[in-house]
Amino acid sequence: MHGNQIWNTTQKLNFLFEKVNEKKRFDVVLRGMMNMNRDKYKNLRYRLMETENWPLKYMFKFITPNEDGKVEQIKALLPVEGEVTFKHTENLKHVSLTCVAWMETADQIIEITEKVDEIDGVIVL
Repeated sequence: MHGNQIWNTTQKLNFLFEKVNEKKRFDVVLRGMMNMNRDKYKNLRYRLMETENWPLKYMFKFITPNEDGKVEQIKALLPVEGEVTFKHTENLKHVSLTCVAWMETADQIIEITEKVDEIDGVIVL
């Protein structure tokens, strides 16, 4: 409908149904994206759950651009008692962070990994 046209009831209902369907399609896409992020570490969680020896010593490994305090952001998310080591690329543009720590559960590992993965530019290994 354009301009000052008067809409009849059928036109109004059709317009509203169209908008509702657009929102439903958007919601389905959004839910799919959220599930994709949640399922991103499903295999890791599965492999960790197969482990019967908890707590276990786990090695986190990340590569990040050496900029905007990203190294400090990652360090802040890692277990305090973990042993953290760094290795810089020759040109100092990237840093590899490794943290070895005793972890109590698979959920702890996944939680830390997911939080670090939210930092822009970080590669989770």
